Amino acid sequence: MRVVILALRLCFCVSDARAKIGTIGSEYAKRSGTVQSLEAALSAAVRPKRTFTERLSRIHKQIHSFRVSAERDGENTILSAVHVCDEVLGNDFGVHFATAKPTQKPWTAAKHRSKQVKRQL
Repeated sequence: MRVVILALRLCFCVSDARAKIGTIGSEYAKRSGTVQSLEAALSAAVRPKRTFTERLSRIHKQIHSFRVSAERDGENTILSAVHVCDEVLGNDFGVHFATAKPTQKPWTAAKHRSKQVKRQL
């Protein structure tokens, strides 16, 4: 029953295919005695997976972030990840958290240093 409901909601097919799936679902609901459940599920409001604000926020965060590979000399271990982090963060890590009001300069410097390391998507 849930499969039929999901098929009705997610079907981006042509309208006749949607109608065919709807008749199959309603016939099954009549046979199984779950017509009320089907009607309740179909009348429920469809909420988008993510709202526009959530999508915009995620895009903004992705623009200002970066990801680097931890692989160093053909090895991808914890030690190589530590060396990559140390190279990217440099001495700015302690300075950034020691000040009461951190500035954008350490982050900009870290992003600049990360360009020398292999990027990862």
